[in-house]
Amino acid sequence: VLLKIDIEWFEDVALWPALEAPAEPLPDHILMETAHAAKWRHDLGGRLRALGYRPAFRGEGNTLFSRGAAEAAA
Repeated sequence: VLLKIDIEWFEDVALWPALEAPAEPLPDHILMETAHAAKWRHDLGGRLRALGYRPAFRGEGNTLFSRGAAEAAA
């Protein structure tokens, strides 16, 4: 299952509640715009890492986080 999210600087606001105390199974992959991560209020990348996600791909301002994936080259 893949979740794709691109909501112009508010990815952290939308995802944080679901990642803070996950009640549902989380997707295997999350593709999101990370070009504006410096503007986020929450450390979304850190939270995803704590849940076992790793950047599997980075390109054009987006990052694909996958569980069990090898670290992507910067």
